Amino acid sequence: MDFKIVQLERQLPSGGITTAHWTVSKTTDGTTVSSYGAQGFQPDAAAVGFIAFPQVTEATVVNWIKAAMGTEGVAALEASLDSQIAAIKTPATATGMPWFPANAPVTTPA
Repeated sequence: MDFKIVQLERQLPSGGITTAHWTVSKTTDGTTVSSYGAQGFQPDAAAVGFIAFPQVTEATVVNWIKAAMGTEGVAALEASLDSQIAAIKTPATATGMPWFPANAPVTTPA
């Protein structure tokens, strides 16, 4: 799974991150799926280890998101992506009309 941070919301003037908007994608055998989410935080500028907006890295925010989701939440997210890939690779439904084959030439009556 590949997380990307697409936007951060922060407090002013402390620079504490309050919300991280993210996407996550996964590719298996050339099939890529993705999901979007947002994670809220309660920053405390007085806390040991506080990282303000100018110093934060994408890797740090991704780690915060994963910690907030917990091991089970991250596993559930990955299972959801795996399920999406499986549905694409082995679809349970299809569209079309049996009287109009997909590769038949289209003709118009004169």
